[in-house]
Amino acid sequence: MGKYWRSVITTGEPESAYRYDALNRYPMSDVLRPFELTAAMCRMHWMPPIIVYWARRQSPQTLASHAKAYGEWLANPVSAEAIDGRC
Repeated sequence: MGKYWRSVITTGEPESAYRYDALNRYPMSDVLRPFELTAAMCRMHWMPPIIVYWARRQSPQTLASHAKAYGEWLANPVSAEAIDGRC
């Protein structure tokens, strides 16, 4: 039980496209459900995903902010903040 699973995702659509009544037909939590179940089956700790929606349309400053947060998480991936999804 010492391993962790965190998905890091960029999408080509805004978050609003990930709803039952929208373009992609499912919220991201449903899209990721098989990975969450795989982590559970492997007795891993599931961590909230890092998702950058509509990545190609984000400003350079916003992308830099996400990159910085991601780098900080990589430096300390199992901190309390990372596990709780606060990074």
